[in-house]
Amino acid sequence: MRTDNSYTSPLVYIIAIFLAYHMLTMPFLTSYELADSGPSWLGLDISWQLTLNYANLHNWTWGKDIAYTYGPLGFLSTRIGWGVSRWIFLSFDLLLAVNFFYVFKDFLKASASKLTGTLILIVAVLLMNTSHGTDLSWLLLFFIYFWLYKAYNEPSNASFIMLILLTSIAFYIKVNTGLISILFFVAHLVLLYFADKLSVLKALIILLSLASTIFLSAWLLNVYLPGYIMSAYELIKGYGSVMYLDNGEISVERNIGTLYHAMKYLLIIYFIYIVLKGKFVQLFFVAICGAYILMLKQQSYLRGDIQHLSEFFCYGPLVLLTGNLLHYKNNTQKLFSAAILFILTLSLFFKTEYNKKIGQLYEERFCNTKEYFKQFSENKIDSHHFAPDKRYIPASILNKIGDKSIDIFPWDSEYIIENQLNYTPRPVFQSFTAYTPYLQKINYDFYNSNAPEYIIYDFDAIDNRCAFNDESMLNMFIIKNYELADTFTSNERIRALLKKKNIIKPLIFNKIGEKKIQLTDEIPTVAGSNYIRIDVKLNSKGKSVAFRLRPPGINISFTAPNEHNRIYRTSPELLKAGVMIEKLVASQQDFLSLLTPEKNLVNGISKISLLTDPTLYNNEIVVEYYNVK
Repeated sequence: MRTDNSYTSPLVYIIAIFLAYHMLTMPFLTSYELADSGPSWLGLDISWQLTLNYANLHNWTWGKDIAYTYGPLGFLSTRIGWGVSRWIFLSFDLLLAVNFFYVFKDFLKASASKLTGTLILIVAVLLMNTSHGTDLSWLLLFFIYFWLYKAYNEPSNASFIMLILLTSIAFYIKVNTGLISILFFVAHLVLLYFADKLSVLKALIILLSLASTIFLSAWLLNVYLPGYIMSAYELIKGYGSVMYLDNGEISVERNIGTLYHAMKYLLIIYFIYIVLKGKFVQLFFVAICGAYILMLKQQSYLRGDIQHLSEFFCYGPLVLLTGNLLHYKNNTQKLFSAAILFILTLSLFFKTEYNKKIGQLYEERFCNTKEYFKQFSENKIDSHHFAPDKRYIPASILNKIGDKSIDIFPWDSEYIIENQLNYTPRPVFQSFTAYTPYLQKINYDFYNSNAPEYIIYDFDAIDNRCAFNDESMLNMFIIKNYELADTFTSNERIRALLKKKNIIKPLIFNKIGEKKIQLTDEIPTVAGSNYIRIDVKLNSKGKSVAFRLRPPGINISFTAPNEHNRIYRTSPELLKAGVMIEKLVASQQDFLSLLTPEKNLVNGISKISLLTDPTLYNNEIVVEYYNVK
């Protein structure tokens, strides 16, 4: 009987290859449907997804022409193949399969009980979605974590090459994942140096190789790195404080809490164990593992719907497969293996409770692999089938627009894409994502220097937000510099065609005062002011709540004479960006009236106040008053 630790049973390879092969069962291309009825937000997701492909096809510069958390390789996540060779998808999917093979092989090799190890892997495979979709960034982060652990235990050029490749791809699929990966990578090189596993020279060569790959890729993919990183940072900063949902999914959140605590306590036990064993280097990997689990939990809780909550069930436990909990070949490993199997089984139970049954998951994963190759053989690079009837624009409107530049509000760029118009959007091309002063400013600056000839305008917002104040500066600019050219009805909503005036005039912001008031006080008006910026900050208790669960909500209340008050969701960043207070613009008709002499018919605002839990914010807020002309 062989006792050489380097020996790996052929059975391990067979199982690893079998499971990795069946990870190809994800759809080669996700099918998409354009809704032509129902709420307008049904066009939100498909619009940003197809706009990513449109940006590549029209050579937009990422970080200048387009500001988004997804990058030029975002199509690998959305799986939309418009303008993308099927060979790119195949190459990427094979890269994923190779990574799965190494994860499965190393886990089985480290498992004392191959039966228990195989059961763990089968459950993990059933947990993951057949199409990773937006969870792809978490999958890549898991692979990076795996190779960090592998590179520590078995330093090799192959491990570092794979790390550089995965980190670079992750960075250009979704910026925030890439930045986290780079941070982990650099910290790992420091660890290897202090553990005497890497010289300073080799660490610098590896770091330079990563930087060179990222910079070369930026040139190839048409990315302006400073703007790409800055805009993504702003999007991440603003997202959490306004995109939270409370859908009442209490049972799902309770299940996530149960699973999260199970993994947390397992890591705590492992932490104590390795401290007692004096293996302090392992603390680095425990910290990364814990960070992965915490970040995924926070994202799942934040949006709060079934789709986002279930992401934690599917991908949260993956980090337990890196093998560090199986490092010790004794009875302790058996206990850790049993704990891992229990956690993954628990997660699968939670997933099937809110998703498909185990039989369906098994059939999709292990019985439909041929569907992948069928889709590959049928795929064409021009696979976006235009459907202008789903985004109907009357011929008279299309004739007016012609080949002139055009943008659309608030988010449904599919109107422009489906009708093949000259799309010239603001960088943050969907209004609801202009979360911060920086993001609103780059949109305003774009219009100030390169305003499109036409705008299709629909006054709408998500999550009970104020549509006008999603982009307050830009909306005030539009009122000053555009006129109503026509209207039409499409997908059950009246939409306006706005035409740019002959002379464009920038907004002039005259600051006329500043007041410090209490959070719970009514916000006083100042004569001559029509625009305010409010600085409101979380206190230490509020920051704790935001870290543990989700950011505490804040609303703004407007009252007009002879009208009930209107309450809208807002955020500290949106309040800091600015609020128009001259008129209560609450509908498409109100907005269009501001473009005509009838603007005096729109109600003014007599009272403004903020509504929130005052124990979670600083008592004192600062209000700046402006006269904008």
